[in-house]
Order: sequence, then C-alpha cells, then structure tokens
Amino acid sequence: MNPTILRWRVWCAVLAAAVVAGCGGPDGRVREIRGTVSYKGEPLQSGTVRVVGANHEVAFAAVQKDGSYILTDVPPGEVKIGVQQGNEPRSVGDSSGKKAEKAAKPPVTLPKKFHDPETSGVTHTITHGMTRLDIDFR
Repeated sequence: MNPTILRWRVWCAVLAAAVVAGCGGPDGRVREIRGTVSYKGEPLQSGTVRVVGANHEVAFAAVQKDGSYILTDVPPGEVKIGVQQGNEPRSVGDSSGKKAEKAAKPPVTLPKKFHDPETSGVTHTITHGMTRLDIDFR
C-alpha cells in the first residue's frame, strides 16, 4: 500500500477515536464531562449546573437525585461554575390522592451566592480529554 495513503488512514482513525472519546470536536469544546456536585460534602439532590467560559459560552446540566450530572459541549479553559436551585418541581402526591412521603432527610440547599457562576467564586480549568469533574461548594 502507498505510504501516503497509509499515513492518511492512520491519521483519520486517530482523529475519529479522539472525537468519539470526548476529547473535543472541531469547535474545540469538550464533548462530555461527568461528575457529582455537593455542598460541604453532602450531594445535592436537584438543581442545574451552569458553567460559563471566558467568551460567555455556557453549558448546562441537570443535577440528579444522587448528585450526579453530565455536561455536554463544555467550553475549554477557565470556567466559572454555579448551581441554580429552587425552581424544581415538587411532588405533593399522586393521582390517587395519596400524599407524597416525606424524605428521610431534608434536601441539601446551596446558599444563594453559589447559584450564579459570577458570584460563586468557584472556577475550574477545563482541558481536552477531561471526562470527570466533581464539584464541592464550601
């Protein structure tokens, strides 16, 4: 096989593997970052993680009941992070009229300063190839 064609095929395979692995796309964003979000070590059970990059590029992710989240298309570089809470739907019962059971312990609530990435004081550097970011507000 022609060495030029072989090099081209190898280069294309490496590029395709990098994109599939989440290393970033042609726009430079990191495709997917998973993690958990907590306050003083206690996982949040609701909210929306918001990440704001240097050029005001934004990525959002819903916080699951176990505190996990998945961000997609995250801007690389230094980002500011906040978690908006308070607008989540709450269960008051079901269609049979039965009231919702009380949670074993109250949900973790972030102080308002952490709701806005501009006031939270929480920053991280997002790099290509990064796949995990656990955030603990203090």
